[in-house]
Amino acid sequence: MRWLRIALVLLAVLLVESTFLSRPEWTYLRPDLFLLLVLFLALKSPTKSGYVLYWLIGLAKDVFSLDRLGVQALLLMVVGLAAETVRGKTFSDHWLTQIILTFILCTGLGVAGALIGAGLHGLDWPILSSAGVTAVLSPFALWLLAKLIRKQQAES
Repeated sequence: MRWLRIALVLLAVLLVESTFLSRPEWTYLRPDLFLLLVLFLALKSPTKSGYVLYWLIGLAKDVFSLDRLGVQALLLMVVGLAAETVRGKTFSDHWLTQIILTFILCTGLGVAGALIGAGLHGLDWPILSSAGVTAVLSPFALWLLAKLIRKQQAES
């Protein structure tokens, strides 16, 4: 049942990313919903067994984007592992911690993706603006995902 819920949320993320957020006017303020999903699973999952799951979420992002296949899969897996490592050492339920952690991980993801994809020419300010928007949205997104998961767990 857990995999079905995650698959449905991933499908919703894919739909929002490929329709609403793919418009050109969102280029510099596009939140990374895939990162928010990986961050939620890394911070709220009861076990540390999400390596394959993070990789599959990144692979879904690769398939529905024009990026090289496997780049986002590897990067989101590393981000998930980093978030799992930080989970026990910080107050991961506090909104300020979520904002800071999301900003750092999203910036790292953007810089690594730019260096792999376009080299130093890919480094530009949209990485920071996207990281800022994603970080500001992170407490609300993590709260919303937690409410959806708890509601579905209570029903089952």
